Amino acid sequence: MLTEGEKMKKKVAIITCFFSLFSIAIAGYTDPLEGNTKVINGNTLYVGGSGPNNYTRIQDAINDASNGDTIFVYDDSSPYYENLIIDKSIRLIGEDKEITIIDGMKKGNVIKINANDVVIKNFTIINGYKKWYLSSGIYINSSCNSIYNCNICSNECGIYVGNGYNRIEECHIYLNNYTGVVLSSPSNIIGNCKIYKNEKGIESTPNNMILSCEIFGNEYGIWSASNNLYTIM
Repeated sequence: MLTEGEKMKKKVAIITCFFSLFSIAIAGYTDPLEGNTKVINGNTLYVGGSGPNNYTRIQDAINDASNGDTIFVYDDSSPYYENLIIDKSIRLIGEDKEITIIDGMKKGNVIKINANDVVIKNFTIINGYKKWYLSSGIYINSSCNSIYNCNICSNECGIYVGNGYNRIEECHIYLNNYTGVVLSSPSNIIGNCKIYKNEKGIESTPNNMILSCEIFGNEYGIWSASNNLYTIM
């Protein structure tokens, strides 16, 4: 059980994250490494490549990482056939989004984020599938995370966002069987993304922000059960 003081600290952290997200949305887009997350100045762990102490599997590097660390993934060992669980505030950075591929092998979510303040950047994420749409390329179960400059394709659901105060920017989200992005909580931001050739482009609860996105070639562009969806195209 959290004490009253711990509950207050958690509320302050979430509020701070929200105002930081909102300010970034109004001011324009920035690299998430300089944006809303609090992941700073840790060690760097390497996956793939030819370094003597480099990891072979991304999940092994995540398991050994600490809050604030960066995991850099080389493209020469791609594709990486893994289903990742991120439970620490880290940066997961690919070398080149077009050829640094994480393949979930249709065994569930490709990446599940359980920690706050995670950055994922420069990957192609494919084959998140397990019989229903909650199996996703990226499943976000936390807050204040950034998904930046990724290709999310050939999953059941591209990105499922289960909590608020997250942002998805500069991504191409396409050819997912069900929905490109599901926003099941308010106070999230999708910015400057291309979302196309999914059954639904975006499925959203009220009070999320969709900024400067190209949404086309979906059976349904933006679907919401409410009119309170804040959309700026």
